[in-house]
Amino acid sequence: MKEFLKYAAVLGGAIVFSFYLTGFFNPFVRYESHISVSATAEEAWTVYSDTSTARDWLDGLSALDLIAGNHNDTGATYRLELVQDGDRFVVIQKITHWEPPVRVRYKVENNMLVNDMTVDFVPVDSSGCDIRVRNQVWGKTFFWRAVFTIFKFMLSDHQQRDYDRLQRLIESRIHHPNRGQL
Repeated sequence: MKEFLKYAAVLGGAIVFSFYLTGFFNPFVRYESHISVSATAEEAWTVYSDTSTARDWLDGLSALDLIAGNHNDTGATYRLELVQDGDRFVVIQKITHWEPPVRVRYKVENNMLVNDMTVDFVPVDSSGCDIRVRNQVWGKTFFWRAVFTIFKFMLSDHQQRDYDRLQRLIESRIHHPNRGQL
């Protein structure tokens, strides 16, 4: 029995060591999302930048408050509160580049991560555009770096679902402009 416990402890230690090593060798992860929208870049940008509709497409968003700077401008800083699976998360999102209707960049941060996020609005024809989102996420500790490396697909999938909802919202607002308005 002692021999078994000894091997189990060594195996457990090796697994934990490997987990943290993953975080050491992978300080950040990158992932992207993409949607094609039946709206011009200007129309899509208008809906995207309307913070009053953010809850309609950002899963779990319960609060979005401007805490510094001017709304929708470089330097604007927002506090976002998200509730997912009963857990509450707070992130601080700062606009680092604001170029309507072409590009916006954010620095998103909380106690676990820093995310440099770029959202590009790319015209594809006279009535359509692509919205491309690129993320580079750094875990603040080796633990979080390992978690994000191992579960990168979950971050990507969650964001893609949010942007799929944004696509539907944009198209419903453009093609049915009075829908959802009080």
